[in-house]
Amino acid sequence: MQVFNTLIEAAQYVSKRRDRRQIWCIASLEGAQYYGLVSQPNLGGYSYNHATKMLAVNNELLNRQSSHNEIRERANRLAGYLHAEAIRRNVIQRDRHAEEVFIENWDDCVRSFIQLRHRKPKKVDLFLSHTPCTHGDNSPSPARILGSNFYPLSCTNKLKLFASKNPTIKLRVYYLNKFGVNEALNEQALKDFYLNNGLIINTMDPGVRMTCGSII
Repeated sequence: MQVFNTLIEAAQYVSKRRDRRQIWCIASLEGAQYYGLVSQPNLGGYSYNHATKMLAVNNELLNRQSSHNEIRERANRLAGYLHAEAIRRNVIQRDRHAEEVFIENWDDCVRSFIQLRHRKPKKVDLFLSHTPCTHGDNSPSPARILGSNFYPLSCTNKLKLFASKNPTIKLRVYYLNKFGVNEALNEQALKDFYLNNGLIINTMDPGVRMTCGSII
């Protein structure tokens, strides 16, 4: 993974990498190293996103305006062709939530930090575009193996297990937006919910919110 020295650099990287619907996460190791991460769609989702981009470029080159329904219909058709071709070529695209991408690459983050500070990190701050999914949401991240460990359903439970597997790390989570069932909770209720699930979570402070809010 590419490492950055500042939050601003990581935010700029994420802004260039992500599609509009992708969830993102910026991981800060003691404020010394930053990693910009985005969720990964499955092969079907990736094919549709790529088809949408191709059609947008085509419309721009032809100076053509298309209705929303027409774009969706054409994108679905093109995505079908792209998906079939990817399958024929044995292309694999694994879906991952942004928090899962962080967990999956944690060992690489630690190795990079050791090279910089000659010790393991003691604190990790996760700046998330949305609060971690929970088992009550419509599509929580499934239970699966990340790295060499098995993690349970939902990113909330995955981060809880991650924290328990790394007891020397102080993990704190900051969010920009609420996600899923948590949209109905006020800030204090949200903090209490995650605290009961073993996580310390807060809304981003104004300075961080301004920096991360620039990600489009």
